[in-house]
Amino acid sequence: MNPDILVHATGFAAWTQSLRAAVELAARLQSPLTALYVCEPPIAVALPDASAVAAALAAYASDHREAARARASEFERWARERGVAEPAWRVAEGHVADMLGYVGNWHDLLVLGRSETQMWQGAGTVGQLVVDCALPCLVVPESETAKPLRLERAGIGWNGSIEATRAVQSALPLLQLADSVTILDGRHARAGRRVVDVPELDLQAHLARHGIEATVRSLETSDSEAGAALLDECASLELDWLVMGAYGRTRLREWILGGATRELLADATVPVFMRH
Repeated sequence: MNPDILVHATGFAAWTQSLRAAVELAARLQSPLTALYVCEPPIAVALPDASAVAAALAAYASDHREAARARASEFERWARERGVAEPAWRVAEGHVADMLGYVGNWHDLLVLGRSETQMWQGAGTVGQLVVDCALPCLVVPESETAKPLRLERAGIGWNGSIEATRAVQSALPLLQLADSVTILDGRHARAGRRVVDVPELDLQAHLARHGIEATVRSLETSDSEAGAALLDECASLELDWLVMGAYGRTRLREWILGGATRELLADATVPVFMRH
């Protein structure tokens, strides 16, 4: 079954790189695609003439919402011209995380855009959405120099964690489209830390059972340097995209100490497929 794809539309004046990537992916997978634009509710103000300000904000919000809805036919036509059989443009009003979480219940994959100026922390940002949406996410850099979506050369950031395993399982349909898959194996960095004895997954054999031939490349790095090492490998191997688990430790610890998820969200120049 082809996955239902949801993409967060961060704007509607022009089609962003993440929208373009979602359209390319939906066309390649022959999947339905929903683009969701979220209008944030007006912020309440406490001023002497608050009622007039509130009325002006409400009018602006209404105009903004209608302008967003007016883009539906153009987006759907544009997506169909690029091979998407079932495109849809939807507009919601509320908080981004809440709306994506709600609409995400009807979908299998969420495409998110990440701008170079976006902060890692805070409500509604990519880091929070990856965790809160309960969906696998393809995080796409929003850049004028970004290349069209390619899936031919895939990498997997592998440490044997639950999050990494979930990410790989969710990415199997996309990994099956790749010409080459490289497992960047950093499990040795976790050696000696087990408090229970759990079965070890042979990822290479697991992928082979799904028709995916993968090579293994040892990632000689500590946990604290894993993010930088993955970025270096993406560049040296000229990978088109990377699969990895998100937030193997808490977001607070990642913010204080640093971590692979935070570094990849901040600095990756290729799309990153993540699942918490």
